[in-house]
Amino acid sequence: MDYTESEVLEILKDDTRKDEFFSSLTGDDLKQFLIYVNSKVRNVPYTENGIYPKTMFAGRLVSPNNEIQNRYFDKMANALSKVQGRKNKATMMYYLINELHLFEDGNGRTSRSVFEMINNKEFSFENNDNLLHNINGIAKVDHSEFEMKNNITGSTGIEICANYYLYKALIQKGVIPNTEEYNLKIAVLTDADTLLETVPVDNITTLNNPVYIPDEIKQQLSQAQIEQIQNALADNNGVLVTTSGLAMLAMLLNNENTKNTKEFAFSDDQMFCFPVDKDSDYKDRILGKWQKEDFFKAISVANLLKEDMLDMIIDFFEYPENFIAEENLNMRDALTTKSEIIDAEDYTVLETLQKTASLDINGTHTEKNIEQLVSILQQLSMPNNSIIDCDNLCKQVVAEISDVSLEDVAEQRISSNEKNTMKSIGNNTNGQQL
Repeated sequence: MDYTESEVLEILKDDTRKDEFFSSLTGDDLKQFLIYVNSKVRNVPYTENGIYPKTMFAGRLVSPNNEIQNRYFDKMANALSKVQGRKNKATMMYYLINELHLFEDGNGRTSRSVFEMINNKEFSFENNDNLLHNINGIAKVDHSEFEMKNNITGSTGIEICANYYLYKALIQKGVIPNTEEYNLKIAVLTDADTLLETVPVDNITTLNNPVYIPDEIKQQLSQAQIEQIQNALADNNGVLVTTSGLAMLAMLLNNENTKNTKEFAFSDDQMFCFPVDKDSDYKDRILGKWQKEDFFKAISVANLLKEDMLDMIIDFFEYPENFIAEENLNMRDALTTKSEIIDAEDYTVLETLQKTASLDINGTHTEKNIEQLVSILQQLSMPNNSIIDCDNLCKQVVAEISDVSLEDVAEQRISSNEKNTMKSIGNNTNGQQL
């Protein structure tokens, strides 16, 4: 991408040139562009910046692993060339950057910057409070203020909606039974306790209330494997319907020992308590029946669904008429106009969507993803001794299960070629080539 910062900002002022610009971007172009923007908002040298090679925790969100993140640059570049409208492109990117959580710091400021670069023709880095911190290191404008000012639905809202429609798509494709238990009720697939409350211990952030793994299984796992299980299954993004919850439900429905999930329902029979933590009354009845291989399978399913949720966000913007929120209001327009339908309390949003939402996933990214998930789940339904090697299964879908440390794996992903590419771009001045 052979442009200076000032040239990019000038291009984005012209809708025709802007569309040509986005159509020309490759995934690597977009990756370098986002690294550059993050360097600007953090005031760090571009050549010393890059995608954070470890798991990031933000509230209830666990960042996708690096394999998903790296695939997503191509996906975002492709979506930018297809989605119509300045604000639609900006809002989609705002959500995806937040969900991908690519950087050690400044993810919110990066997402706000990209939104403004696309949507605001007068944007500049030098005169923008949305990107600045006060003397206490706190953003002068937080995400809620920014979303209200720009009349877009917040990050929690998009997570609830994307996971809810993914849940309904899984029912539509038969991954989850199309019965009254699932189709006519609101299934809230999160743990009763917040799994993803993190606490600093000796300057290392750890999960405070992790997913339960029986001691006899834990003794067979490396620390890296345990962390991968926790990161995949403890993600409560979306608060109510979550990718970790959907993964647990899909796994349980494909396990003869736990196929009847009715005994795990609670409250008004509209909620399921997935996943389960170390203090849960359900831990031995559910995860206590799993073998080591089951936990490995769950990693691949959870990470695939996490990527599916991101693709659902793209589908909202790329195929707006396939996802209806209410009558003639599609999800894209509901998100970009801060509709009252999805700007209410979390559970109220689900109640409303349950009554009014409809979807058609034919021809969408979501349809292709679920076909892949069905193939994986068919293999998971086999007895453990007849399933393909778990290591190969996980490689098919997302990440390799290994005994090396996560830090070592991440370091291996940053090739010398990528480092050289970053160095060739130079420092982050206004005359800098991007």
